[in-house]
Amino acid sequence: MSKGKALGLTILCGVFCVIFLFTPLYGCVFPFLIVGLVFGLIAYRKHQRDTNIITEAYQQQATTSRQLPEPAMTSKGSTRLFVPPL
Repeated sequence: MSKGKALGLTILCGVFCVIFLFTPLYGCVFPFLIVGLVFGLIAYRKHQRDTNIITEAYQQQATTSRQLPEPAMTSKGSTRLFVPPL
């Protein structure tokens, strides 16, 4: 079940709870309330999981170094340029 579908069913169960709350069918409020809470917890858990995945990806991206490798020497026997101090 996707996060959007669980959230939609939570809202739908909430609407039914409100409708049955204002009618003489009070007994129908509790089943819809329980089912709505279950779907709400599913949607919340999926949202938390996605948030954690995004946060970990940002942290991993920030910690990786983006240094270029040192280029190889092009000619044999050459050394790094060294200028002695004056």
